[in-house]
Amino acid sequence: MVSHWFQDKSRMPAARLLLAAAVSGVTPVAVQAAAQGEPYSVGLSGYITGPGAADHAPSVEGFRAYIERVNARGGINGHPVKLSVLDDRAEPARGADNARRLADEKHHLVTWASLSPTYRPALASAEESGVPLMFIGNASCPDQALPKPKAHPMVFCASSILIGPDLEFVVQYALKLAPFSTKIGLLAADIPISRFGADTQEKQFQSAGRQVAEKLALPLATSDYGPAATRFLSAGVGWINQWGPFGQVVGVLRAARSQGWKGTLLSSVPFENELEKIRDDKLLLATAVAFAKTVKHPGLREIEEAGRAIGATFQPNQLTAGWVGGIVVEAALKACGWPCTPAQLAKAMGTLNVDTQGFFGGPIDWTPENHARSKAYYQVYRWSSEKGSIVRELDWTAIPIR
Repeated sequence: MVSHWFQDKSRMPAARLLLAAAVSGVTPVAVQAAAQGEPYSVGLSGYITGPGAADHAPSVEGFRAYIERVNARGGINGHPVKLSVLDDRAEPARGADNARRLADEKHHLVTWASLSPTYRPALASAEESGVPLMFIGNASCPDQALPKPKAHPMVFCASSILIGPDLEFVVQYALKLAPFSTKIGLLAADIPISRFGADTQEKQFQSAGRQVAEKLALPLATSDYGPAATRFLSAGVGWINQWGPFGQVVGVLRAARSQGWKGTLLSSVPFENELEKIRDDKLLLATAVAFAKTVKHPGLREIEEAGRAIGATFQPNQLTAGWVGGIVVEAALKACGWPCTPAQLAKAMGTLNVDTQGFFGGPIDWTPENHARSKAYYQVYRWSSEKGSIVRELDWTAIPIR
């Protein structure tokens, strides 16, 4: 059973309006599941509409699809999962409102699939309410889930983006491929975690004896990427590392190519379909989520069926990061049993080890000290004009989470 509260319908893209209309917009709609017991209750705040929502809205759909699949199979421990979905548009004020609302709803678990400007109220709510908070999809994992030296007891990550390992991997990959004479550029969004990513990469490049010729942090609402492209070209940049919303990749790359740029852009957003659309041989995507369509993942058929059942507006291979979140939630609730309190759930989650079924490179394995995982895994893909398809440049490579 799923409840939705989609806000600010006047500003939704057409596909999102259709989805909102299907569930009656601002009114909760309960979808009866096969299981009939008292439900587990899960809340979700996600970046569903607004500029750049395409990075996170597919994760919300993938998560919803998995939960409805679970309910159709009879629920968990004989109980359905009631899911409440809120749209925060990646806006701090909406994130704060959603955190308060989800706390008032008394869930067993709250999940988050949005950008870093919404994190502070979510983390504060987990601290105050004692309800575990789990980041899913393409959300960045906050430090509170990492072993520094010990994770917060209520904060967990089953998301694809792990800041430290992600940055370490993309810098090392750039150092391996970009000749020493090539000037490096860094591209980020003007939001806290993305700016931090650019600053951290700059320090790592400098430690390796490489200077960053240009570093830009662009507003999320940027529509004209020409000036940014001009700055990279004027600085003589031949390689750009981008760490932020994927819309930047499309905008800056197109603008730079129109100005004659011949360099390479490396991004860490798992957008398989966009890579196929852009068809640029020098656009590299480093990803913690397998390109399921490219590798012909056998689980895509089930995701397609589950997506169809909820009226998903994104393609099956775009739902995989959110689907993994659903896998982890099912395992956590199953381990907690029934009855299950938020405190009992958090304790059960602290020793969880979940097979991600090949969608990630390894398991989500949590310990009381580490609520992220023991290792992050990465692949690299690009478009090959010669083969007329996406090709995998690098298979799963592990980075320990320290």
